[in-house]
Amino acid sequence: MRKILAIVVLCLLTSGLKAQKQAIVPKIPKGGKSDEKLVFTVALEKWMDAPSGPEFDLGKSRGVGIYSFKTIQFGDGPMGLRIGYGVTNHAVNSNINWSKTDTIGSVTSYSFETYPSDLKVKKNKFNTTYLDIPLELRFQSKANEKGKSFVVAAGFKAGYLVSSRVKYKDEDNKYKEYNLKNLNKLRYGLTGRIGYGHMTFFGYYALSNLFSKGNGGEIIPVSGGLAFSFL
Repeated sequence: MRKILAIVVLCLLTSGLKAQKQAIVPKIPKGGKSDEKLVFTVALEKWMDAPSGPEFDLGKSRGVGIYSFKTIQFGDGPMGLRIGYGVTNHAVNSNINWSKTDTIGSVTSYSFETYPSDLKVKKNKFNTTYLDIPLELRFQSKANEKGKSFVVAAGFKAGYLVSSRVKYKDEDNKYKEYNLKNLNKLRYGLTGRIGYGHMTFFGYYALSNLFSKGNGGEIIPVSGGLAFSFL
């Protein structure tokens, strides 16, 4: 699976580079528009509607993504439809003991028990990686004399889970667990961006649950951060 992800990321980078012989962040002429063919995102991650009790470290819960886009511009106006593909990784840090499970019948799910407060946990990340297909409707003003424009976009993103793991470390022990239990393979949700020039603020709000129904609560992943566009 790691080889597949590496190939996808390589395709994202090379497709953008082959499409342009100019600089990675070119200056757009006054009155022009940026294609934003390659987009890189960094985000903070949060789980909405998580079970009460566990504590989450927002500062250590981070996500990254890289996407390649094709823009269908509506004439000479500011509106355009954009579709792409990419890879997104989410890492949520908490005090949940992911080795603790409950079994009901033939179904085993996480119990969401927490580690003792006196245990000095250095890292406890719940990590998921998706192959995504984003779609957005974008408003982009004409570039000013500085080659920058105002951007507002709203859209939808669907993805397929390709990798999941827990990475744990305390003062004495460390371990990794792969192929985590009862995760929904498909995810989808709403996206939005607003900004100026090659940097925008972006957000993602899932409309699907992280875990399959009845096996981990009704957790809704939310991401928010910065998106950087190139080419």
